[in-house]
Amino acid sequence: MTIILPIIRDTGFLILLIAGMFCVAWYLPKLAPQFAGMKTKSNVDLVHRKPSRLEHDGVLWEDGGKGAWGIHVIGPLCPKDFVVLNSERRGKIENTSYDDTISNSEYHFRLICPECKSEYTLGKEPKTIRESTDEVRNRFEGKRRREQETE
Repeated sequence: MTIILPIIRDTGFLILLIAGMFCVAWYLPKLAPQFAGMKTKSNVDLVHRKPSRLEHDGVLWEDGGKGAWGIHVIGPLCPKDFVVLNSERRGKIENTSYDDTISNSEYHFRLICPECKSEYTLGKEPKTIRESTDEVRNRFEGKRRREQETE
């Protein structure tokens, strides 16, 4: 019994020492920019940041942040109401799909705002939402690069 008690005491001390070292190692990188005199972004700036938006092909698109495959693009959105546009063909309104071809032709879909009922197309030539989304993603990547250069 007298031999077991020091082993348990020493093991407990070792566990507390390792836990303390882990806490210091986890928190120290968060303090390093402040001690080095670097500017840090406050959490208030991150919460109240205005989303980045672009108008492309006559509709609005929003930068949804970094995704697994690059920038996540939200849209197409109504430029007036910021609402996600629906697809309409021959009077039938549906949710948009990336493979929907959008044009003024009655054979293709048109984009319609569920709020203001405005109709939109993606330019003069028929184009899929996927094609327009890829173009917008490239524009957002360029915009991010420009913003990084000015910081």
